[in-house]
Parts: sequence; C-alpha cells; structure tokens
Amino acid sequence: MVMTCAASFCYNKSGQKQSKVSFFRFPKNVDECNQWASLIGRNDLVNCNVQFQRVCSEHFEATCFTSSSVGRQQVRLISGAMPSKKKQSNAELDTVTFNVETATSEGQVSMITVTDVCDEEFFNNTEIPTDVSQMDIKSCSTPLSLKYQSNLSSSNLSLASTSSSYSITSTQTSLQLSSDTPRKRKLRKSMKCKDDQYKDLLKQFTELQKSVDRAKHPTIQDFHELCDTFLRPGIANFVKSQPSLNIKSSKGFRYSNSVKQFALKIHFLGPKVYRLIKTTFNLPSIRTLQRVTERWEINPGFSDLVFKVLTLKGSTMSAKSKECVLCVDEMSIKAFLYYNTVKDTIIGFHNTGSIKTHELARSVMVIMIRGLHDTWKLPLCYFFVASNCSGYDLQSIIFNCIQKLSSISFNVKVMISDLGSNFKKFADQQGITPETPYFNVSGKEVVFMFDPPHLLKATRNNFFNYKFECNNKIAEKVHLEKFYSADKTRNIRLAPKLTDIHLNPNSFQKMKVKFASQVFSKTVAAGMETCMLTGDLSAEAIHTIDFINSMDNLFDIFNSRPNSTEINIEEEPSNSKCFCLPFTGADFQVEFLKSMFEYFKCLTVKRYNTVKNEWVVINKSFNIKFINGWLVSIAGLLRLFQNLQKEHPRDLVLFTYRTNQDCLENFFGTSRMQNGNCINPTPIQFQRTFKKLFSLNVFEHSEGANCIADLDEILTTINDIPSVDLEALFPEKNPIVLKALPVEGSSYKILELPEQNALAYVCGYLISKCIAVHNCDTCLNFGKATTNLTSETFYCLLKNYEQDTSSVFGKFMMPDSSFYQYIFTLESIFDQNFTSFAARPNVGQQLRSLMNDVYLIHPCENFPRTYLINLYLRFKIFSTLNRTNKSIKSLGTGSRSRKLQILSNM
Repeated sequence: MVMTCAASFCYNKSGQKQSKVSFFRFPKNVDECNQWASLIGRNDLVNCNVQFQRVCSEHFEATCFTSSSVGRQQVRLISGAMPSKKKQSNAELDTVTFNVETATSEGQVSMITVTDVCDEEFFNNTEIPTDVSQMDIKSCSTPLSLKYQSNLSSSNLSLASTSSSYSITSTQTSLQLSSDTPRKRKLRKSMKCKDDQYKDLLKQFTELQKSVDRAKHPTIQDFHELCDTFLRPGIANFVKSQPSLNIKSSKGFRYSNSVKQFALKIHFLGPKVYRLIKTTFNLPSIRTLQRVTERWEINPGFSDLVFKVLTLKGSTMSAKSKECVLCVDEMSIKAFLYYNTVKDTIIGFHNTGSIKTHELARSVMVIMIRGLHDTWKLPLCYFFVASNCSGYDLQSIIFNCIQKLSSISFNVKVMISDLGSNFKKFADQQGITPETPYFNVSGKEVVFMFDPPHLLKATRNNFFNYKFECNNKIAEKVHLEKFYSADKTRNIRLAPKLTDIHLNPNSFQKMKVKFASQVFSKTVAAGMETCMLTGDLSAEAIHTIDFINSMDNLFDIFNSRPNSTEINIEEEPSNSKCFCLPFTGADFQVEFLKSMFEYFKCLTVKRYNTVKNEWVVINKSFNIKFINGWLVSIAGLLRLFQNLQKEHPRDLVLFTYRTNQDCLENFFGTSRMQNGNCINPTPIQFQRTFKKLFSLNVFEHSEGANCIADLDEILTTINDIPSVDLEALFPEKNPIVLKALPVEGSSYKILELPEQNALAYVCGYLISKCIAVHNCDTCLNFGKATTNLTSETFYCLLKNYEQDTSSVFGKFMMPDSSFYQYIFTLESIFDQNFTSFAARPNVGQQLRSLMNDVYLIHPCENFPRTYLINLYLRFKIFSTLNRTNKSIKSLGTGSRSRKLQILSNM
C-alpha cells in the first residue's frame, strides 16, 4: 500500500525510487497525537481517527531518532519525539507581504502587514491600487506571486477616513483552495511528461543492459537469431543444430531428419566433400545415413523413390557423365510365397509392376545402369516373372525405363543383354541386324549389343563341339588337345594356366569367363606356334592358332580398361597387346574389327555326321547364336563410337569394359552371398537384398560427381535442390501404425491340423484365443457349451493328454454348435475368394470385408468378433501358403536337375 505524508504541503510517498524517507504512525496517546497534528499544520486531524495517517522522517530532527538509526535510513523514533522540523512548502514560497503604514486617530503611524498566497500571473496582471481604501484585502482570494514582496509607503496609501479605526490582521489561504490552480495543473502535466520520459529511458536502459549482458554471455536463442538473419534457410537450420549436437548423450548423438537430409544431399553431391566437412561439423556417419535408407520401400516394378534418388545423385553430374549403359539380365529364384503381415500382401507371384498374375515367380529380371564414361553403377528395378519375360512385356519395360531415365536427363546410349531367347526375340522385334544394330525410343537412338563375355563363352563351347571353317581355313579343337597333351608333361610349360578343366569343363565351369579367356589367349597361341615350329604340331594347326589369336585380340578390344597403358597407342598394331588399349577409333582397331566382322560373316560351323560320314553345316539347323551375336556387337561398337564422336569430337576415349554385363553378374553373385551363399534365393530374400545393395551403390563415390574443388559451389547451391523431392527419402519409421490384421502371438504357425475333426479342433483353438482377449462368464459358458462326445470330437478327446474329470475334453474348448457353423461359413468364403485376391495388395482386408457380413450368434455383446476374423485370416493365410510352399518343394526333380535349370537361365 502506498503511504503519503499527512503534513501540510508535503508530498512524500512511499515506493518512490532512490528515496530514503521513512514513515511513522501517530502516537497512541491522544494528547501527543493532537500535538503532532497541530505541529504539522493539520488541525483538522485533532481528535480524529488517525489510524491510517503517517508522518515522514523529514519533519523530525536527527535527535529524534535512536543512535543506532543515525547515519543510515531512519527506522526508529525515540519516545516522546515531536515533529519540529518544518518543510518549506510551495504555498509558503508563494506568500507576499505588504507593509502598510496607517495613521491613527491620535496621529500615530502604524505598520500593517498583509500576507497572502499570491499567484504570479495575478500579481503581474493586476494593478495594485495606491489607495488602501480601494483594496479589499479580505476579498483578495487570488494569490499573488511569491517573487514579489512590496513595501507600500504611507505616501502612496491614504485612508478614506482618518478618524475611523481600521485594523487589518494576518491571513493564510487554505491548501484546499490553492490545490487546483492553473499553475499547479501545468506543473502536474509537466511532471507527468517527465515521468513518462523517465520510464521510457529506464526501459531503454534495461534493454541495453540486457544486450550488453548477452554480448558478454550470449544464449542459444541469440545464436539462432543471428543465423536466421545472416544465413540462407538451409544452411541456417544446419548451423543452428550444431550446438546441441556437440553435447553427446548416453545414447549417442541424436540427429533430426533435417540434419540427415542435409547430410544426405552433400553426400550424394560429393562424398569427398562430405568427408571434408565432417572433420569440421558434427555430421552423421555413413552408416547412420545407410540406416536411413533401410526404411525405403522398393517393390517390383519402377519405383518413384529410385528415380528421385537418381535425380539427386545426378544433379551435379555433367551431361557426359550421365551418358549410361542399360544392362538387362535374369536370375533364377526359388518359387516361394511369403505373406507380409504389415503390408497385407503376398510376395512371390508374377509381378512386373503393372501386371500381376497368380503364377509363381521362378526368375527375376533386373535392370541396372552404369556410366559409359565414369565408374558409377546403380541397380534400377527388378521384376518377378513366372518363366522368362519376353515379347511385348519386355519391350514395354525397356522402353518405359529408357523414357523415365531420359526425363531425368540420363541418356541411354547402349543396351547390353545376354544370348537368352527372350532378348534374342526382343532384338528381332526391334529389327536389330548387323546392318542396323540400334533401335529408336522416342526419337533417340539406342545401340544394341550382346554381352562380349557371354559371346566368348558361347564361341568356346561351339569350338569344342564343332569345326569352324572360313575361306578354306579350318580351326579345330584337335590341335589344341594335342598341344595340351604334349605341354602338360613338360617341367617348364609353355601354357602353365591351361588345365584339364579348360578343355573339359563341366556345366558350372562353363559359366566362368576366365576359363574361356585363358583358352583363347596369346599365351596358348604362342605355345602352339612354338610347337608347330619344332614339329610337335602339324602345319595344319596354323589356322587354329590364328583363330585363337584373333579371338584374344577381339576380346581385348571389347574389354579395354583405363589401366591398360603397357604400350603407346601410336605404336604399330603388330605389338602383341596393342588391342587391349582403350578404343579411340584408331585405324588398326577399326580395320581389325572389320576383318573379324567379315570372318564371322563367312564362318560356317560343321558337325560330323556319322550316318553320311561327312561334315555337315549346321549354322541354321542348330541355331548357332554366337555368330550373329558377334556381328551385331562389332557393328554396334563401331556405331556407338561414331555417335559419341559427333557429341564429343575432341579426344574421345572409350573404355569398352563398360559395355558388358559384369556389373550385373556381380550383383547377382552378391545377392546369392547375402542369403548364405544360396544359389537361388526366394522372392522375399531377393527383395530385401535388392534394397540393401541399392542403398550401398547409392553411397558409392562416382567420378562424375563434384569433388573437393567444388566445395564452395555445393554449399552455395545446396538450397537450390527442392527439398520436397527428399520427403520420400525419410519415410516414417512405422509407415503403418496398426497391422492390417492385428493379433497377438504366432502360435497358429505351429498348429498341426489332422485331416479328421479339423473343424472342431480349429474352432476350439479360435474360441480359446478370443476368451484370452475378453474373459467373462457368458463367454466361458459359450466356449464350453459342447459337453457330449461325438464322432466329430474324437480327436479333441484323444488330444487331451491331461486328465481333467471336470470336463470330457479336459482343458480343450468346445464351443457351441453355432460357432462351428460360423467358422465353416468363413472357411467357404476364404476358399472361394483367396485365389482371386492372393495376387492383389491388401488381400487380408478384402477378405475381411466379405467376412464382416457373416452373422455370429453369441450371447455376449463384448465378444471380440473383429479379433476373431483377423486371427482366422492370419491362420488361414499362413497355413495355405505353408502347404503351397511344401508342395512346390516336393515337385523338384533332384538337386542336379535343379542346378542345371538354374544354369540354363543364367
């Protein structure tokens, strides 16, 4: 409560800033209280209630205070202290005294003193009369100015009647009359303005003081405000997160999705830049970013996520780096059905993204792209197929893939495939011939080539089985066998790598390219030529030696690498390994390719006919594929180099090893190793492996991306990449909060259902699970309603191995017969619709929508009917797929035939 001094003309109040004034109560003694009121000029308080009145310390002398209070703020008065010290008030300063000499009747002159409170304005504007009789002193209510004090001489004043007696006494205007004068109103207004200014200045001072304190001790909020002011939004959010990341919790660093997104951007744009920045800033590790990718969903067909990641990865690659090779191949997988309870879908059917059937998938087709001028590679998509993807399905997939890549500025220059019948059919549909080794997609030319390693293996296989003849030059395996039989007995061999496996490979060994390349090698040709000169081989072996030497040079041209720098390209082509140099369109390279093109064009393959006792040409009858494959590939390589030379006329160098399918074959090998060296994984195993290997390939460094020299450019343009494209990179940890068919436990997976009494046994299992969810007397009575032993409940009786005299069936539940009828109806609905719904997504939800219409007679309103349907569907789907997978396994014809089938598809 604010206290005000009760003394006249004193305006001290409690709570004033920088004030050391104390306030004291009036004494309890009535006489002393009245004496205080008189001394402070408040006679109106005499004999009145002064409980709430106070007198400030300025009205007391220093001797009125106790000795302990002197020198500091006064807090105590001595007993009997009286307010004797008067504070000069404004009213006292405003008094003016007039000394008037008057003449009495006896002729004496006396001085009359007139004292009044005067207003300065009144004094200045009012004419003071010279005759005192003209001035009514008692009626002078307007105060005169305090600045003026006048002595009026008797010469200026005269009385109207000297005979009369005139007496003037001293008077003072009360505080109440002078409290609202114009001058005081003006002063109060001025004081209010000064108070407002003081408050504003005090507020500014407080803010400045806080800013100075913050400058000395800045807070996190100040740091965030400065980042928002001086940095771009993307960089600002990243920098603001650094202080909190410097404090490591017990569980390690906690990175938000925004920080991971920023880190993922930098890593995609340049891994070297990321490693450099990570030494300065607190960024997630590469393994942390890989865990982010583990939540990606990559289903069969073309995934938008894959193309968004590819768009981000190629955002800083040059146009030349985006020129790529499209590789297509198939791998055998094990027919197996898997029910994904979270996604409510069955995996393992024929699924190409756009077409889904009920056929079991037995192979998977994968499309991979790799840089034509750089080392990057990335698996793009996969498709589960029942047999071989061929015809217009394959054409639609390839065309759609090339168009999608073109839409994100990736330019497919060449397509590579093996000698499979489906790819051969695709080439025939597109009109691929040695004269036109290309096809057009949306106006863009794509060169088609067969995989050179597959062609080399096919050439070796046919060379071992038949005889090659071209322009009366015969190449046979007989000369190679003679050379090997003589060379293997020597202590120092001419061809030390040649073994029995090379000349007599089994089905698995025929798949290895190294065995074929070591047969068609310069070492074997030189060794055979040496034996021919020494007489160990006949002169007829010269054509076989030339063929082996030519195949070695041809494979070197199609397998040139950047590290092939043994000789200078300007040297003569007679050098032994000049063809392993990168393809630059040199004269000797082009001339050799043209000579081999003419050789395969005139080549005839002959087989010895024991009936006719002669060699018969079998080029057409036996569908010899490798001849046309080499013709198309040679023409395709020359066509590809011509197309690239138009776009890059200066210093074009082509590393031809990038025009084969080694990257895809390695991908298949890694996929098998990921599942415990499984020769043919199941569809669900391959799906999980594909996602893992895709994410690993994404994080590999590519030469076409920016490097450390472009650090400033990456950091300044990082915000130009739209973040909306990265939302798919950070899906929720649990995309589906509730499972499609939520039930607890998985005991339905270990049930062994007999052929007889199956319905009663299953109904008992289902009702027991429902009672575990909702347990009441009504449900318990319903679950044990069947008490009579019948022919349909023999199994339940015999299954009850625990003796329980309280029930015929012991602890087994035997529900009411109406429950049997309900489950039987659900069984009928499942059998009729599962086949048509199995290949669709949300198979469980579609079946559940049909079963919800079946009415269940149950006395309890709280019976978990939804839980019962979900449990039944989970149980039925699992048991159905389990029996299907077992039947698929039983259809096998032996491990050896299964391996041969795998080999035929690779």
